[in-house]
Amino acid sequence: MRDKIKIFRAVFARTLDYADGDFIKHCAKWGLDTYDLLNQHERILATADAGDEGHFIYAVTLARIVGEFGKLAFGDFFSDEAKILLHPLGLHFEDIECYLEEDMGTEHREELRHGNYVKAQDVWSSMQELKTEIHRSLVVIYRDKEEKDPILVIFVSLMKIFEMSDEKTSETMTPDVSTSRETAAYAYVDQWFL
Repeated sequence: MRDKIKIFRAVFARTLDYADGDFIKHCAKWGLDTYDLLNQHERILATADAGDEGHFIYAVTLARIVGEFGKLAFGDFFSDEAKILLHPLGLHFEDIECYLEEDMGTEHREELRHGNYVKAQDVWSSMQELKTEIHRSLVVIYRDKEEKDPILVIFVSLMKIFEMSDEKTSETMTPDVSTSRETAAYAYVDQWFL
């Protein structure tokens, strides 16, 4: 079994543009907890021809959800340009090749194979499909747990990622967010992370 924690932490670190390593670990923990919740409720989509047991595409997708949410809620910088190197994850290009865009040109595919890396746009279709499935699954799980508003539960779980503790008072605070940003972030969650 591949090291799921190592994959999640490394993917989150490469995907999210935050300087604070502890915060990135905190974000990755949300991703791991979400993955484990989906797995516990048998909501993980298996990819028969993936050599990574699905961890890579879930890590990329969940990191993207955190990054897009942070951009909408707090104006954080988020880019599609980060290279995710596969070797440090214990992966080879062949392990994740099934996630690549089907219409990718041969030259670009060989560049990725030779460099043993990918960028978000290289796995865009797989990621978008999985974002929708993750959303659908979380809503089902929270409804089964008799949550009145599954969308609100998801939204609050994402907001909690960005909470900070005041070192002097130990109070937990969420960074200031304008009403328009909060509305945009809630709409992102409500509209299937799209």
